[in-house]
Amino acid sequence: MSEHRRWGTELGWAGALVLLAILAPLWVLSGRLGIAAWFAIAVSWIAFPPIVAVAIGQFALIALTPADIDLLTVLPTEIGLLGLLIVDVGSNHSLREVALLVGSVLALSTFALALTLTNGIVVAMLCSLTVLAVISYLFHRYLLLSLGHLSPSDDT
Repeated sequence: MSEHRRWGTELGWAGALVLLAILAPLWVLSGRLGIAAWFAIAVSWIAFPPIVAVAIGQFALIALTPADIDLLTVLPTEIGLLGLLIVDVGSNHSLREVALLVGSVLALSTFALALTLTNGIVVAMLCSLTVLAVISYLFHRYLLLSLGHLSPSDDT
């Protein structure tokens, strides 16, 4: 399957719309540097697997966001980056897998927010990393099973 297959489907336009939706919050957050970061995200969306664009977007948010910014200001960009993953998963996988991705992200986000409100940001980060590692392992295991590289009875 070609890396550029998503532009040959109807969902390719959804990816373009999500990219445009990311442009405005990045511009509001950082001006010209935000536009440069958006350009890097857009180019990587076209040239590389979608997770690369999401990773570049996350690093751009870390680098460009002022320290005193609140969560609601960053939320539109985060939702847009999640939208890129949903568009890609939706174009290549079933509705069940899209629902699994969205549900996992919502559960992890709710967990992190609850920990942040009760125990502080450091505890939330440590606990969220642990939960994320478990979810990542489960997704990896599911992918290996769905591709047929492992049988369900394998212990590895």
